Amino acid sequence: MACESLYQVLLVLLLHTEALGSGSIFQLELVGGPSKCEGRLEVTYRGTRGSVCTDDWKIPHAAVVCAQLGCGPARKAVTDNRFGAGNGNLCLSQIDCFGTEKELSACGQSTFSWVPRERMWDAGVVCSLSGISSVRLLNGPNMCTGRLEVAIGNDSGAVCNDAWGSQDAAVVCKELKCGAAMEMPSEDPTMSSPSGHVLLTSAFCSGSELSMSKCGTRMTSSGAPCTLSGEVEVNCAPNSGSLSLRLMDGVGSCDGRVEVQYNGTWGSVSQFHWDMEEARVVCRQQRCGEARRVMRHSHFGRGLGVVWLKDTYCNGSETQLSDCGLLISSQTLSPDIEDAVGVICEDPVTMLVSPLLMVRGAFYFIVYTMIHLIYFVVGKQSSRPWERGLRKRFPKSEEVVVYQEEEEQLSTSPSNIEKT
Repeated sequence: MACESLYQVLLVLLLHTEALGSGSIFQLELVGGPSKCEGRLEVTYRGTRGSVCTDDWKIPHAAVVCAQLGCGPARKAVTDNRFGAGNGNLCLSQIDCFGTEKELSACGQSTFSWVPRERMWDAGVVCSLSGISSVRLLNGPNMCTGRLEVAIGNDSGAVCNDAWGSQDAAVVCKELKCGAAMEMPSEDPTMSSPSGHVLLTSAFCSGSELSMSKCGTRMTSSGAPCTLSGEVEVNCAPNSGSLSLRLMDGVGSCDGRVEVQYNGTWGSVSQFHWDMEEARVVCRQQRCGEARRVMRHSHFGRGLGVVWLKDTYCNGSETQLSDCGLLISSQTLSPDIEDAVGVICEDPVTMLVSPLLMVRGAFYFIVYTMIHLIYFVVGKQSSRPWERGLRKRFPKSEEVVVYQEEEEQLSTSPSNIEKT
């Protein structure tokens, strides 16, 4: 018994000190429930299998699990141990999810760890069996503006406006191929009329997803109307298309203030939600190589136009900025209000010179090696006549005779005779 307890303590200490980095992969499974999309959550990591502790287990966590398992929106984050206790001695603790993560191992990477299952219930998840199959906008002036409706299985309904953000709207506009999202205008009573049937109460998009089916979502269990903030309405900018892009007031063509053209007018880009992922896309679109730095606080000046892009959501792999989730400001903000963002990309001269330097370096190395090889070979060849001359001058037989004569002289010397 003592040995078993000592083993458990050592195992916990080992797993607790081991960081679960972004490269780790969790194998998830829902067990003890009626289907593969409902049950107690069990995680396998590096050969160790355990459950998940219920401390701070909430719907954003369940949304990530359901999305990772391909089980559609989350219905409930279970904390009452209704699916029974796990068989292992450990449970995964201190998981911190926002709901936008692609997998559970991306939640709180530097904090969560395995801990003993002492008086802790195991977390469970209830997902819907079907994911979001389509989205559409209703009661608006066109297909790119209106009240949001999602289809899940054979049912369709509205989405509550709780915690709905610009990143969620950007994904909807992208999925509908309606360009960038735009801030909603003043309320339209026709468009704002509630549907009376709700499917989703929350959405957890990062803004870079291609469709809402890739986002974490929470599905309502009753279909009751939204009581707090109403139903989601989305306004897209169908004429945004492929935004023209330029870098202004920099030293060269690959650094400067980021500006986009919308409705025939150039405007700057707000620094909010702007990081290296967005900079990589800009540098790629400008054919300027790798992104080096993001310059905030109007480093390259505020510009003379308006601020068009208020929010930008890229994952860094997009070909052009219009492939990212975008929010265009409807209020034509002044550059004096929003700090304009800038980027510094790889210098095109460096991009051309670097390969030349590599070729030149390789050429010099080859020439250097050949010279030393030739010097070595020629040196060996030139030393052979000298060796042959010595052998002709002092043949081996003469060397033996001289050696014998020297021995006789030494043996007959007076000093040697006295010794004998």
